Parts: sequence; structure tokens; C-alpha cells
Amino acid sequence: GAFSGKRQPLAPPPPAADAAVAAAAAAADGGEYFAEHSLTPFIVKMAQEVNKARPQDPHTWMMEYLSKHRPRKEQPGTVGNATEDEKAKKGPKIRVNVSAVMRKTPKKLLDAILSETGWEAVESATDTKCHVYFTWDSKAFLQRLGHPSCVLTGTEAIPQLPEAACINRLPGMGHLCDKVNMALALRLLQKLWPEKFRFWPKSWLLPAEAEELKSWLKKHGGGEKSGTVIVKPSDGSLGEGIFLAQTTSDLEAKLLAKSNWGGGFSALAQKYLPDPLLIKGLKFDLRLYVVVTSTDPPCAYLCKEGLARFCTTKYEAPTAANSNQHYMHLTNFSLNKKSAGFVKSTDPFDVESQASKRPLSTLLRQIEAQEAAQGRIFDEAKFCK
Repeated sequence: GAFSGKRQPLAPPPPAADAAVAAAAAAADGGEYFAEHSLTPFIVKMAQEVNKARPQDPHTWMMEYLSKHRPRKEQPGTVGNATEDEKAKKGPKIRVNVSAVMRKTPKKLLDAILSETGWEAVESATDTKCHVYFTWDSKAFLQRLGHPSCVLTGTEAIPQLPEAACINRLPGMGHLCDKVNMALALRLLQKLWPEKFRFWPKSWLLPAEAEELKSWLKKHGGGEKSGTVIVKPSDGSLGEGIFLAQTTSDLEAKLLAKSNWGGGFSALAQKYLPDPLLIKGLKFDLRLYVVVTSTDPPCAYLCKEGLARFCTTKYEAPTAANSNQHYMHLTNFSLNKKSAGFVKSTDPFDVESQASKRPLSTLLRQIEAQEAAQGRIFDEAKFCK
């Protein structure tokens, strides 16, 4: 305040959150680049807003904030008084019907994307003027086709898809990705092209092939290197119901423990690979993302970025003593996020990252460094072939 002739009391130190905002302002202050792009006030404002909102996942929150509030730089040259960006906002939009999107994470991502210029999200299921319709499952798709088995009674009728509309997923894709159906498809492909499909481990469908599996376990079971199977319920998700077995008695006991064994329970059992590639002693799996735009002719695009999901306990070859340690053998995020060893990501693209979820690009750099430390050259092109 202004000098009043009296000694002013010292101001209390700012709270930690305010200090963080002040630090963000100091870090962003100065520099022609920051001034050119108006970054300083934007970063300070975002820091203030995230501090006010205190979201559970601040990184996702900030991504959504960036998408909705980032400044739009005016394009040089205008027609009348309208900038290029203003013309785009007023121009035709691609209308996307999201009424069937129930799940929270995809909905957040869609909201962020559709807030961009040129897109319009439509929540009404009865809208018939959209360009793209999200049909999250087969039932929603059949409803859009007006199939008698899926016509809802006592509710507002859902109109059929317009003739030229696009949908977000191919019919039947969910069934193809079911564990048992995929196993049947890959078995057929193994018979047709055995050399190209050697990556698919030996498998058994339960309960139909339970006796064959027991015979295999009697011959191979009990050994750390080859005698373990992993059993996954056909309709399971999020790692629920998965178990390892090394002997027939172990398999029978764990199957009998299933409440619906003998009453509709089905599962896929596979030979467990005991010697996986590890990063700093941890087992991991990959999530790669493909969009299929046509089946006739076949056309698909592989996203260059992917996701690696890590276990949270250092790996050991399976034994009777550790076969129930899910944090060691199962990479499912829904399980490992409950582990005391779970590491949240701070900088996902840091090659030193120890996060339990990492981008594929970061993983590849870590594999390259690990191989180099052992005197080997990592051929990424061969790995990704």
C-alpha cells in the first residue's frame, strides 16, 4: 500500500498454491517468443484455474483447458472485417452425434476434440442431420438400423442412420476382439500361414478343451520355463478373474472356485511366456491403436504413438509361490494402479521415466539404451516391422 507514515505489518507469506502460480508467472515471464505468442498471461491464468479447480487428474484437465481456451492467432489478411479463424467458425461444421457415448474417458476426449473449430457435438439421439454417428456397441448400431430385436418400447424412437452418414466402428468388431473369437480366428490363420502367425502361443478353449489342457499340464506342468498357463475369462475385463496354473490340481481348484464354472463359464487358456523382455526388471505390454476404414478393399492405419503398461513388482519366472502375485505377472492398469509401486507420469516423454504407463516412443528409446548398455544395437525398424 501507499506510505502512510506508520509502520506497516508484514504481509503473510503466500500459500503454497499461490507461490506455485507466482513461480509459473516468473518462469513464463520475459522473452520475445513468449511475448509473440501471449504465453505469459495464458500460463498464469491456467495455473490459477487449475489451482481453483483442484482436479483429480490435473494433466487431463490442463489438456482440456488448452483445447478450449488456447488463443487463436489471427491470420494475415481479411475479407471485410472477418479473420480466417472467424470465417472458419461461421462456416459449415462436421456434426458428430455422441448420444451413444456413455463411457467417461472417451467422452472427455471427444469433448476436447469437438471443441475445435470445424466440429459440432450433437447430444440428441433423434437428430438426423449429423455426418458421423457414434454407435458404442452392436445393440446401438442395430437400433440405428431399425432392427426389430433392438427397437426400444416406451421410449422415444431412434431414427435410422441417414444414407450418407459415417459410423465410428465397424459392425462386429467387438465380437472379433472377444478373447475366444480372436483365438478361433488366429488358429485358422495359423493353419493358413503358419510362419507368419508363430507369435500366437499355444492355446485351449475352456471348458471344451479342458481335458486336452490337463493332459498338457501333466506332461509339461510344474516347470518354471515351460509348464505354466494363463487363464483369462472370455467376457472378463480390467484383469478380473485372470489366474496362472502349473499343475492339473492347481487348474481344477481355481476353475472350481469360479461361481459359474459348469454353468456357462468360458475362458481362454494360453501357454505363459516365462522369459519376457523386461525394462529394469519389470514386465510390460503394449497397446497399439489401429483405425480400420474399410474391409473391402481392406484399409487400415496404425497410429505412430502407442502405450506401454508396466507391472509394479519386479518380474520372476512363475512358481507356485508367486503365481498369485498379480502386480508381477499382470500388466492391467486397473490392477496396478492400486499397487504401492505404481508410479504416476510427470514427463511422459522423458527417456528416464519410471512411470507405470509410458508412450511407445519413450519405451523404444529405453529399449535402445538398455540394448546399448549390453553391447547390442537396437533395430527399431525390425522391431516395428
